[in-house]
Amino acid sequence: MFDDKTGNPTGSVRVQQTDNGQAAQAGTPIPRPRAAADDSRQQAGASGFEQIHPSLVENRLRGMLTDRLNLMAVRHCLHVEEQQGTRRAVGRHAVGFFYADETAPSGDLGVLAGTRVVFESDAAANLFWFLDTLVDRASEYEPGVYNALIHTCNRVEPMSSRARLIGVGVTTVADPLEASDAHSAYSSLGMNRPYRAQARMLDGTDLLLQCDGGFLAPIDVRSTHTLNIGGRRVRQWEWLTEQFLLLSDPQMPEILHRLSTLLGHATGESPAPIGGDEPGGGHRAAHPGLRVTGLRLRRRP
Repeated sequence: MFDDKTGNPTGSVRVQQTDNGQAAQAGTPIPRPRAAADDSRQQAGASGFEQIHPSLVENRLRGMLTDRLNLMAVRHCLHVEEQQGTRRAVGRHAVGFFYADETAPSGDLGVLAGTRVVFESDAAANLFWFLDTLVDRASEYEPGVYNALIHTCNRVEPMSSRARLIGVGVTTVADPLEASDAHSAYSSLGMNRPYRAQARMLDGTDLLLQCDGGFLAPIDVRSTHTLNIGGRRVRQWEWLTEQFLLLSDPQMPEILHRLSTLLGHATGESPAPIGGDEPGGGHRAAHPGLRVTGLRLRRRP
């Protein structure tokens, strides 16, 4: 509807043209645009969408890798318990490479793993030595030639040729906290052993899992990127912050750097050498006369 006298739409605000070509409102002044609620979010060009921090971008593969990493740690506890005291005693550290693949028969996307464990020894008990040795052996191959599932892992889950690498992690198994636990009903399965697991993903996510009381105890899950799905908290987790690492685990950055280097070799990139300018890079690297073969770390012939 239009006003018969002015020709303007009924209920609209009449606008007059000023001499300088600017529109001046004859009625109530036009309100100024409202300031953004969060200055950390900036407009993404003319699309009208806002950019958010990468740590807030959801990725369901993170949660899947978290669950598979925890399963790897639980199985590691079982292997350590079963083989303890024998000549095939398993070391306390193990490494895993995680791949996203369509799992049969449903065809749904899942996370599968190839893992590596070694026999127990004084040298293999040192986590930095263990990771440095694996990195040293991976660096012997030309970029693009090294295949973690073939050249490092000794246990690989069936996966298709379309599987893509998404991360690498390491698990560490400890002795039971109390001697009385040795007589518990589930001690024979290693479920009374504390464990921890750390992982780095290709999208930049760092994960930390800690279980201080065995399989039946709560698991402290921490991540640098959100594990929520659809804006919902589908699992219990907390943020992995620099302050937390400084207070609880100052060595984790060095571990993550080694995992990142190993991940670089697995993807065919040229990772930075271990040690270098990294803080605390003075840990003993892999012995040049040692070679990873089978389950044992043996000297080269």
